[in-house]
Amino acid sequence: TRPEPPPNRAIMSGLDITSSPSMEVKVNGKNVGTTPTTVDNLPEGTYEVTFVDPKHGDTTMVVELGEGEFKRVHHSVSPDASDARVGD
Repeated sequence: TRPEPPPNRAIMSGLDITSSPSMEVKVNGKNVGTTPTTVDNLPEGTYEVTFVDPKHGDTTMVVELGEGEFKRVHHSVSPDASDARVGD
C-alpha cells in the first residue's frame, strides 16, 4: 500500500525588514527587534510594519504577503533640513 500523503500545510511567508538608520520595529504592534531583522513563519495576510523613530516620528507600512512569499520592507530617514549646516 502507498503511504498517506502529508496533510496540506500552508507554506509560511516572511518579512525581511531593514532601515537606515537602524531602529526598533514592530509587526502588527508586536516588537520584533531592531533592524535589520527577519520575521518568518508568517501566514499569508496583511501586516503593519511600524518603524519606531522617537526623533522623526513612527512610520507604518502595510504589506500584503501571499502564501510562501517573502518581502523586503525598508525605511530610510532622510536628514532633517534643520540639521544641515553650510560651511563658510
